[in-house]
Amino acid sequence: MISLILSGALPLTPQGKASFASLTAFDYAVGIVQSLLAGSATVALFLLRRQATYLFWSSFGANIAPNLYHFVLNDGIRSNASWGPGKWLIYIGTQLAVCVYCEYLKRKGALT
Repeated sequence: MISLILSGALPLTPQGKASFASLTAFDYAVGIVQSLLAGSATVALFLLRRQATYLFWSSFGANIAPNLYHFVLNDGIRSNASWGPGKWLIYIGTQLAVCVYCEYLKRKGALT
């Protein structure tokens, strides 16, 4: 996705361009870590591995931490982002639901 944006193949609104231009190396690193954790958690869940639970919780934490950092120390929920508080809460709620479901599967013994 980032390569499409950088190449210009994916058009952005002026608001999106400003948001993308404000990203730091930390933001890129967190994005890569989140993607790797979420991808490996998904594969682990499809393979019914117990590690899926830990990977999903780690992905959830890797998502919450930078958002809390931006909220508390910087500019609240980023005013230049296309996501408002409602969409962000739905996204976080969905991630939390997946984590709870993995916990349920683990306790039920479905994950090995």
